[in-house]
Amino acid sequence: MLLEFIKSGTWQNRSALIYGPFNLVYGLGAVLFMISLYRVRNLWVVFILGAFLGGFFEYMISWLQEIIFHTTSWDYSNHFLNFDGRTSLFVAIGWGILSVVFIKWIAPFFDRWIDRIPRRPGLLITWFVLLFFVFNITVTTLAVWRETNRSDGIEARNDLERFLDEHFPDSRLEKIFPNKKEKD
Repeated sequence: MLLEFIKSGTWQNRSALIYGPFNLVYGLGAVLFMISLYRVRNLWVVFILGAFLGGFFEYMISWLQEIIFHTTSWDYSNHFLNFDGRTSLFVAIGWGILSVVFIKWIAPFFDRWIDRIPRRPGLLITWFVLLFFVFNITVTTLAVWRETNRSDGIEARNDLERFLDEHFPDSRLEKIFPNKKEKD
């Protein structure tokens, strides 16, 4: 969102889940960085691995979105050294910078903050957050899957599909995901 604001001077919704301002790509990217880079002390190694992992991860997420939902949410075809428009050298460098910032400052800040939470409430909070995200990801996936079916002319066949059509019509999903486009 900040990069888009710097480029165009406008704020653009970059959320990727129905409930809240959460972006699954960046959230899972942070988890990937925590798993693979947290113990790496050399910031150049963090940068290089973060650039590779982030670029590869973004490529795979874009590819999966296209395969599963027949849509795309970003296109870097106009970037120098892009890879099928799914990622580019510039974007990978951004991931590298983000990985250094995350590993050097953000993760340690949250580690210190989380360490202050007593164990029992911490576990309760963790389970609540985990269940919220599982619910949010599930609802988002079902709503977007149903949107894909509607665009393919498939009528709602059961109560769940009718519920999704009623509560998550195309007009609502277009506001939540303004960058999503059908792939030809």
